[in-house]
Amino acid sequence: TSIAQGGGRINMDWSKSKTILILMLLALNIFLLISIMFYKDVFTVSNDTIENTVSILESRNVHLKCDIPQQSGKMPAIVYDNSHFNIDKIIQKLSDDVDLDTERLVQENDIIMGEKKITLKEGNVLAYENANPSGNVNVNNMDEVEKCAKKFLSDIGIKISAYKLDRQSRNEAGEVSLHYIEKYGKHLVYDSYVDIVIGEKGVRSLNYSKKNFKKLSSDSVNVMPAHQVLLKNFNKDDNVVIVTMDIGYKSFAEEDETVETQEWPKWRIVFEDGTESYFSAVNGDEFK
Repeated sequence: TSIAQGGGRINMDWSKSKTILILMLLALNIFLLISIMFYKDVFTVSNDTIENTVSILESRNVHLKCDIPQQSGKMPAIVYDNSHFNIDKIIQKLSDDVDLDTERLVQENDIIMGEKKITLKEGNVLAYENANPSGNVNVNNMDEVEKCAKKFLSDIGIKISAYKLDRQSRNEAGEVSLHYIEKYGKHLVYDSYVDIVIGEKGVRSLNYSKKNFKKLSSDSVNVMPAHQVLLKNFNKDDNVVIVTMDIGYKSFAEEDETVETQEWPKWRIVFEDGTESYFSAVNGDEFK
C-alpha cells in the first residue's frame, strides 16, 4: 500500500511539474511574440554601408564629428493639439504678479518689471530676461550650473524631468547656455524646448517653447535611413562639419492653419556653428 501511495505522489508531482513547464513555455512564447511584434519594423544598417557613406561624404568635404544613426524602420506620426496656449502660472512666477495672465501678455507683447522683461515672441515662444539676478553660481562647475537651471525651471512650474539636455555652450562673458528638448515617450519633439542662460549671479535669460501633444498616430511610415538622407542632400562641395544627427518631430505648419496637425518624423542635423537643418524622414527632402 505504501508503495502505491508513493507512486501516486510521484505521479501527482510529475503532473504539477508538467503544468508548471507548460505555463513557463506559454509565457516564453508570449514574450517572444510581443518582442517580434515590437521589433518587426526595426532594422539596423550595416557597418560597411556606414563606412562607405562616411568615405563618400568626406570626398564631398562633409565631415562628421558624430556617428551616423544606424537604426531605421517604421515610425508613427505625432498629433499636435494647437487649440490652447496658457502659460499663466509660469509668467506669474517670473513676474511675481499673480494677476498677470497669458491674454494680457499677448495684448501687450512686452512686460517690463524693473530689470526683468517678459516677451511673447513669434511662434508663442516665451522670452524672459533678467539684467541683474541676485544669485551666486560657479559657472565653471557644470553640476552647479545644471542644478541652478533645474531649480529655477522647477520653481516656475516647468517639469524638466520630461526634457533631455541636448547641448550646452559658453559665450564670451562666460555665461553657460543649456538647450533642453522635450520628449514625448521616447521621441524628441524639437519645437518644444527650453533655452536657459546661467551667469555668475543666476539665470540671465530663458526662452520657452511648449507644444501640446495629443497622441502618436496608429499609422506608421517607413523611415528613410540616415545615411541615405546625408547622401541625397550633401552632394556638392559643401565644406561643412556635422556634430549631431538624430530623429524626432517638428511642426512646420502655419500657426493659424488648423487646431490639430499631424507631423511625420524629421531627421535633424546640427552643424558645428550651432545651426540646424531638418529633413523629412519619409523622402529625405529638406525643410526650408
